[in-house]
Amino acid sequence: MARYDVVIYGATGFTGTYIVRQLVMSKHYEGLSFAISGRNESKLQQVLDTVSKKIGKDINATPIIIADSSDEKSMTEMAKRAKVIVNAVGPYRLYGEPVVKAAVENGASYVDISGEPAVGLFSLF
Repeated sequence: MARYDVVIYGATGFTGTYIVRQLVMSKHYEGLSFAISGRNESKLQQVLDTVSKKIGKDINATPIIIADSSDEKSMTEMAKRAKVIVNAVGPYRLYGEPVVKAAVENGASYVDISGEPAVGLFSLF
């Protein structure tokens, strides 16, 4: 089983798609192995199609990993295949913990975008 340098989880959302596009356009892209992940294979393929058209480079052979934060087994399988998981699924207070847990338990590093405006509100009260 391949262990990818980076797995982008939640690649079908606005931010996830942006991350895919920026990664592929990065000067560090060559030699980097990555996969995209999410719940819906056809939507993930659509991301690859869309990004390919926008950047003028065919990335449709990018591996797809089906995973759902409500399915622990799928989270484990995704984490086993990643050196680094970039989590673009939110809100993190609802969906983040299973991803972090899978990463820790399977030796993957974890990154998220930390955009939780509600967290700041909690500190006010």
